Amino acid sequence: MKKSEQKGLLDALLIEVQKYLCNLHSDLLLSVNLLKNTYPYTHLSKRKLPVQAKLKRCLALSSDRSLPLVQAILKANLNLRWQQSYTAEDGFDEHYLHNYGWFNIISPDGPFISEDIRISFGYWGQDLQYKEHWHEPEETYFVLAGTALFHSEGLEPRICSADDIVQHESNQRHAIDMSPGPLLAMAIWRGQNLTSKSSLQESV
Repeated sequence: MKKSEQKGLLDALLIEVQKYLCNLHSDLLLSVNLLKNTYPYTHLSKRKLPVQAKLKRCLALSSDRSLPLVQAILKANLNLRWQQSYTAEDGFDEHYLHNYGWFNIISPDGPFISEDIRISFGYWGQDLQYKEHWHEPEETYFVLAGTALFHSEGLEPRICSADDIVQHESNQRHAIDMSPGPLLAMAIWRGQNLTSKSSLQESV
């Protein structure tokens, strides 16, 4: 695929992000200036992960509101730079790493560049456990498809499905249980150190 065609897919994905946030959380949309779509673009080479083959199941697990965004992700899927933050050295086994991955749409590293905000999408397969972690940027999760149990420091555990929103303050500890999963979610980070790796609770 030509670079111009790849950018076209990402442009379409960003438009669906804007539409979804406008319908679900217009105040946040305005606060991060997504309506203007003025972020510089840089080409990123695509990167494959096993998790890409699992995304189609999210179509049946999305809502009427989130479905167009999920469809845009699937259209761009094979041209995205999929990534993982963790390895076996962090205590994640092969099963976890074959059923998890994420990609950025806006970040300091691109493809759309911003030093103030990071928007990424993550997929976790059913029964995965994303153990307790924390990070300096504040975070807002938007569940696009599937179901998961969110554990957030100071709050009662909460089952979330498509269109539910979970917010975490800077350095608020949290974990996600995908026993009811799988889970496809959009995460918006704001603050400092947007590309830093989360701190993990050490296993006892």
